Amino acid sequence: MKTRRKKQFCKRGHDVFIVGRNKRHRCKACWKIEHPLKRGHQPVKFCEEGHDRSKFGIEKGSRCGKCRSTELRLNNLKRKYGITIEFYDKMFNEQRGKCAICSNTGKLVVDHNHKTNEIRALLCINCNWLLGQCKESFEILEKAMRYLKFYETPKIQSERCY
Repeated sequence: MKTRRKKQFCKRGHDVFIVGRNKRHRCKACWKIEHPLKRGHQPVKFCEEGHDRSKFGIEKGSRCGKCRSTELRLNNLKRKYGITIEFYDKMFNEQRGKCAICSNTGKLVVDHNHKTNEIRALLCINCNWLLGQCKESFEILEKAMRYLKFYETPKIQSERCY
């Protein structure tokens, strides 16, 4: 009958695992601190595009965080809407970097018809959220406009009907 081994900890208090032929006990965190690089390898200071990896965070492989986020954005546009970054940039330039509804500048997202998947325009996050919350319904938007017009002018408290 095997007896259970007592749980072991390294000198810093981490759970340990056995490394190498001499069966020295070290935790992964301590081992990485003591052996930051494999023999003969130099740290990669720049990604494939030439960005300084220390500024944008080190990612797996040879891409920095900036290159990785750009790649994710490209894949997201292609997967969700079937468009390329060039098409997005063309729409962005046609709209002069402004939201199609409120004309605010800033981050613009792709608006599309949920029934036909047809791309309509680029909207700011707030306007895109507004259309989504009203379920792209003219009736709900008209009711909201009437509501805002009703409360646009100050009224006496007794005149308001809730």
